[in-house]
Amino acid sequence: MAERRVTLAAGPKKHPRVSPFSLIRDGLNCGRVKVACVFAIGALWIPPAYAQQSRIVQVDDSFNGRQIQLHVGETLAITLSENASTGFQWIPAPESARKSEKVLHEKQTSAEGAGGTPGKPGARHFYFEAIEPGTVEMELHYRRPWETGKPPARKFKLRIHVRPALER
Repeated sequence: MAERRVTLAAGPKKHPRVSPFSLIRDGLNCGRVKVACVFAIGALWIPPAYAQQSRIVQVDDSFNGRQIQLHVGETLAITLSENASTGFQWIPAPESARKSEKVLHEKQTSAEGAGGTPGKPGARHFYFEAIEPGTVEMELHYRRPWETGKPPARKFKLRIHVRPALER
């Protein structure tokens, strides 16, 4: 039997390390791609102070019956305690929702504590964005969704004044 020899390659090719800095310094071999890379990487270095930041105004149960002020572009975050395992949850009053849609846009609603231990308290979070100047009477009802003929167990009312956007 003849002896068989196997020759192995010298190993994987080593590529020079490429970083965003070397791309900017050395560029790529294509003129247009180099310009695009410079702009794309440069855009990532924009200081956070120049990025538009939206202020969030947070309210909770203690704000019931009070007034707040927002500016166009700001977000209103309402957090109300609830016990979803009993079937009760916070729901925007239909007439209040209709009246407020010109001034506030509902962005998101979420619940925490639902689905855990029965009877464990949780919270419902509402997020609204101020879209136009105006005044709104926000009303949220704490009720069971299927009990439409009954009055809500609790009500949360908030008067919201939306002013024009702040100059930045």
